[in-house]
Amino acid sequence: MFSPARMLFLEDRGVYMGTETIRGIPCFHWKSCQEWSVFSAKMNVHWYFAVDNYWSTAQSSNYHIPVRCDVDGIARFTSFHHIYDFFHFRSGLPDDPTIFETPDGVYCPNRKITKQLPSVPLTMSFYTEIVTESFPVVATMKEEYDHLAFLTKFTYTALPLYQKFSANEVVEIHDFLTGVAYVTDTVTGKCKTRPIPHSNLDSTELNPHDVRMATAKHFFEFPKDKYSYEGIKTVRDVKTETWIGTKVDWPKKGSDKSTWEWHYDYGKSVDSQVIKSKAVPVEFRVHLPDESYFFSVFAFSDIQPRIYAYDVSACYLHSDREKFALSITNLIKLYVQQNTDTFKLYVISAISTTIGIRPLRIQNLKVMFGEVEIIVTFDLTDVAPTIGDVKDRLKEKSFSAAVNELRDLLKKEEFIITIFSLTSGEKTAIRPTEMTFDEVLYKTTPRTTYTKGAMAGLGIGMTLLGLIIALAVSIKVLS
Repeated sequence: MFSPARMLFLEDRGVYMGTETIRGIPCFHWKSCQEWSVFSAKMNVHWYFAVDNYWSTAQSSNYHIPVRCDVDGIARFTSFHHIYDFFHFRSGLPDDPTIFETPDGVYCPNRKITKQLPSVPLTMSFYTEIVTESFPVVATMKEEYDHLAFLTKFTYTALPLYQKFSANEVVEIHDFLTGVAYVTDTVTGKCKTRPIPHSNLDSTELNPHDVRMATAKHFFEFPKDKYSYEGIKTVRDVKTETWIGTKVDWPKKGSDKSTWEWHYDYGKSVDSQVIKSKAVPVEFRVHLPDESYFFSVFAFSDIQPRIYAYDVSACYLHSDREKFALSITNLIKLYVQQNTDTFKLYVISAISTTIGIRPLRIQNLKVMFGEVEIIVTFDLTDVAPTIGDVKDRLKEKSFSAAVNELRDLLKKEEFIITIFSLTSGEKTAIRPTEMTFDEVLYKTTPRTTYTKGAMAGLGIGMTLLGLIIALAVSIKVLS
């Protein structure tokens, strides 16, 4: 790195030319001859420094204060004469940690990549707050991404311009095994299905007809190589590590080049439920030629979203679906009470893997506790109601075949739910039996019983009531 003197070409021995007045300031005058071989240039450089103890800037300094640099010379076939006047000179640096940072939204091509982009988990959930420069409205959305189950989920309320389907909160679930998007109004229960859109946060277009689930890195629009590390910047009063890069075809194919900034928490100052991830996103910024977008991230977690919370049951109200009720031994009641969410996952996994159906076809899963058993109820739904645009679409088992196979396994007591101890890792095989819903209703309806004392009191009360009624009738007859 050059010293300041070398950077200003002051290291070469010059000639003292006496004193002159420049801009009304008495100055020492120094002259040197410079040659820049890179530009084939020769020049005379005149430096003017304020006379000691005669004039100084508002901030005292122990250094000579530059007032002017006068350069005249010739380069190739061109002559030049440049004058540089200096103002507000001070020694040291201002108290501003951002002075050496690249300005926001500016990407420098071919800059050496000193730090790779953060790794992104295969499962995650978070809330986003979206703001644009030109549109004075804040949009919010909860996003869930599960690459292990090929599912994504978005919970949002559409902005007024886009409320064609609903003005209420909407849950949109994308199943990339079938290519179907389920869109449900959480207030009215209205549902519609459609192929997963080709231009979406979670999808990548393979060709004009097919999409696939975006990878975890693509979900955050990470580029392959056109990016650089920008160091530590403060965003939302949080110290963040910052990367910047460029992309094309965003927000849709054919769009102009956009510049992206990714800000990740530096020092784990963000309140998060993260279990394994070392990198917690704080904010993403996107700059287009005529617009800028700001995506603030809150409550980031890499815990796998709960598969049973992907509710698409409203989309099957007028389709084939079968209700099941299972009776499970009360020996594991304490375990299930303490680990209900985990137990639900074991149940869904057992059903989907045993009869070969998508987990999303298991809906309305509930766990109840009877006096002598654990009761599990759920709906088994039909195949996907819409043909999606995915290349390797899952070939689904028919509704009747899935129902008959599960019912047959339950009848033979060959259906097994495997649960694992969270401490020792030991597994236990549970063989449930099927119940009727009349049994479920009977065994889960609270019943009132009476003690011997209560029954004796009731008997005495009824006797007194009889005497009072008889007395009242007698008085009426006599009168």
